[in-house]
Amino acid sequence: MFSTDPSQIGEDKAANPGFRSAIAGRVASTMTHRDRFDAFEGVIQDRDLISSYVPFRLDDEGT
Repeated sequence: MFSTDPSQIGEDKAANPGFRSAIAGRVASTMTHRDRFDAFEGVIQDRDLISSYVPFRLDDEGT
């Protein structure tokens, strides 16, 4: 999983519905509103966000 928030490193997201969809081979996206969140550019306020879970598979050669 990728996150721009270092505090999320190591979190167990195995029960997350979006993660479960990607494991099953389906793309899942949701839109949420956040009053405030930290980003590379600093603190962002009052934004709608889209989060997506996309299946990732290696080919037959493992690449």
